[in-house]
Amino acid sequence: MSIHAFFNSKSSKNVGVVFDIAKYKRPMNWKSISFDWNQARSLLAVAEEGSLSAAAVALGLTQPTITRQIAALEAELGVTLFERMGRSVSLTQAGVDLLDHVRTMA
Repeated sequence: MSIHAFFNSKSSKNVGVVFDIAKYKRPMNWKSISFDWNQARSLLAVAEEGSLSAAAVALGLTQPTITRQIAALEAELGVTLFERMGRSVSLTQAGVDLLDHVRTMA
């Protein structure tokens, strides 16, 4: 099930929630999304831990695995979720919007 379909389904706690794609440089490609819980967990961990390596430790994974999962999620959505600043990261507005939904599902 796509993220868009999930958020608009009755199984979602946030029925009718839709991203405001007008905020982003290019719209998210909803038709190509296949929801991956591992990517969602990685997004949540990176946001909470503040770095890819700390998220990897928290999840018991390697940093390259976390990096691949975040990159795959960004590629699927067609947006940048994190701004990389040396060893730390910060959420973009698209990342903040998605994180709110991921936290609801967690």
